[in-house]
Amino acid sequence: RRIAEVSIDLDATDEIMRQYYFEKLESLKTILKEEFLPDAVFAEAYELENGKLISRVYVTKEGANIHNRKDWPEVQEWLADKMDALEKFFLEYR
Repeated sequence: RRIAEVSIDLDATDEIMRQYYFEKLESLKTILKEEFLPDAVFAEAYELENGKLISRVYVTKEGANIHNRKDWPEVQEWLADKMDALEKFFLEYR
């Protein structure tokens, strides 16, 4: 794949609980986008490659291959920045 992605995935076996927690995250959308990750995408119904449906809040870096050594410095810096921002958000508002 030619992308890198950082996400919070909601993968509850109970559909109602998944929706409940997604709504909780969505209620903090403005804070997340303004203070932590302006490019965050909120997907209530995100289909994984295996067909499983989850909810996901994520950011994506296009054109980066995590399996190509020449992309590693750029991708590692991006991943560290985005993971740190998402972790700070999560720890503050969990």
